[in-house]
Amino acid sequence: MTARYLSAAEVGALLDVGRSTVGKWRERHPAGSAWPFPEPDVTVGDVPGWLPGRVDEIRAWRDGLPGRGRTSAGVVHR
Repeated sequence: MTARYLSAAEVGALLDVGRSTVGKWRERHPAGSAWPFPEPDVTVGDVPGWLPGRVDEIRAWRDGLPGRGRTSAGVVHR
């Protein structure tokens, strides 16, 4: 059985953003940062891939980003 991975373009489409936005998130929020973007499950050459089941994890990461009405602790400002 062959595993199916989502490209940055596919992840972006599922989150209503472009591939370049996913790339910028990865650059701005690397592993070891305060709010690291979820690491890909596989990288072939320089192309990352995520398992489809991780879309909710990536969506939760995006929704918790500071500047989206939340602090780094996830508290909503009113």
